[in-house]
Amino acid sequence: NMNELDKLRNGEPFDGWAPEVVAQRDLVAQVLQRVSTAPLDQRADLYREILGGLGDGSVIQVPFVCEFGVTITIGRRTTGDGGTGRSRPAP
Repeated sequence: NMNELDKLRNGEPFDGWAPEVVAQRDLVAQVLQRVSTAPLDQRADLYREILGGLGDGSVIQVPFVCEFGVTITIGRRTTGDGGTGRSRPAP
């Protein structure tokens, strides 16, 4: 039996107000706030706390915007300019 966050990860319809989804959204907001003031050499570790994957050598400039993070995978040696963001449309 999948919980709502598992459904989100799998690209299935999910309840955006389920406790585990709300907790993920809150975690992402907190980490992105920390990223915004972190030195460049610490940002990758912070992004790895929330993203589905971040390849070695990737640099994502701030601001980076996402709602859940876990469905986003960024390949190795990728550069994202400030203002890069991803959101998932409602089913």
